[in-house]
Amino acid sequence: MPKLTHLDAQGQVRMVDVGDKTPTGRRALARGHITASRALLTDMVDGRIPKGDVLAAARIAGILAAKKTPELIPLCHTLNLSAINVNFEVDAEAEMVHIFAEARATDRTGVEMEAMTAVMVAALTIYDMLKSADRTMTIGGVELIRKEGGRSGNYERTVDVVLPNSAPARPVAAVKRPALDVGDELEESLASLLEPAKDGKGSNPPRPVSSSVLERAATVKKLRGDEAGLISLLARDPVASAYMLGDLDKPYAEHCEWYALGSDTEDVKSVLLLYSGLRMPAVLAKGSTPDIEALVEAAPNDLPRRFYCHVRSAHLS
Repeated sequence: MPKLTHLDAQGQVRMVDVGDKTPTGRRALARGHITASRALLTDMVDGRIPKGDVLAAARIAGILAAKKTPELIPLCHTLNLSAINVNFEVDAEAEMVHIFAEARATDRTGVEMEAMTAVMVAALTIYDMLKSADRTMTIGGVELIRKEGGRSGNYERTVDVVLPNSAPARPVAAVKRPALDVGDELEESLASLLEPAKDGKGSNPPRPVSSSVLERAATVKKLRGDEAGLISLLARDPVASAYMLGDLDKPYAEHCEWYALGSDTEDVKSVLLLYSGLRMPAVLAKGSTPDIEALVEAAPNDLPRRFYCHVRSAHLS
């Protein structure tokens, strides 16, 4: 375990002396999210919230919070911040607002806490402005996804894929997603983070998609949870399909998006389920490897950036 610098030789909490360090460029990028109902988020986007512009207030709150981080976190240093950017991506279909914050400074210590504080307070502000309509909202996923500068060097969060049979997790590159509506300041940073690494270190470059997969992907269709073909497919192996069968029932069914391959809705061969009823969405798949590849290729614009995934080992090849 790395040595904790906030403890002295006697184990007492202290503020680290950074006076001997040379000021260098520091930068941190953090993210988080808040969940709310689809209807409420739609009202927010359309400007129908009585308290006013929710995201504008949350952005200002996040910026102010970053400036006050040393007053909130006891052992943080006062920094000469040069930039704080807070932006949002509203995904009403997934009932979630993604929050992104970037902090920059030329100083003797890092700005990670400032970036994460901005995310947290922005989320709390959204909660405060919407709580009269929905007190079941949740805040989560607050994490550092990149830091630059300092003696410890750069850090970038990877996505871990846990393989079957207790094999060690291997880091893979995040999948490139469509451009985010997060503003000019963060667009380049997030785009580079979500691009697969080009040097091959600690990541897997994207595989080319064959024309046959693209042709099959074009035939993928969305299904309702009560379609006879879907129920028949899952019922053939109820043990292996237990999670999916459970999601056919209320209250889980309303959080499900089903994607299917087959000749028609009565003859479903393979299926992919996106379940958005958890704080972290989940993806489950059933079918042959070629079918799953086509299903994933057909659904990228609907899949969230981060999700739990339960697939067979063959589907990872």
